Amino acid sequence: MEQQESVIKPELDFLETQLEKMKQYLFDNPPEQADDRTEIIPTAKGVPIIKVIATKEAQVKMFLSMLKDYMNLLPELKKLREENAASQVEVRGGGEFNWIMNKRFKKDSPE
Repeated sequence: MEQQESVIKPELDFLETQLEKMKQYLFDNPPEQADDRTEIIPTAKGVPIIKVIATKEAQVKMFLSMLKDYMNLLPELKKLREENAASQVEVRGGGEFNWIMNKRFKKDSPE
């Protein structure tokens, strides 16, 4: 059994890195710079045709969806940070409880 802090900390780190990646992607690919993504594909007879991979509208829709997800994840990150801070028990001398003592302390606390 692991300490609660060690369980929440990796989740916080993962969520923070994913939010940073998402934020960087949103900055690097603004919707006003979107354009239809196309590819030239040769047919069986050798005639090249243009295939649309992603339309401008689809890219803008994906951008807005990603922005909405980003805004929904921010409160979750704040909530996890608060849980992590609440799980930290201050110990005299600046030390920390091990997970057994932390569990026992929380059980005996009047909260």
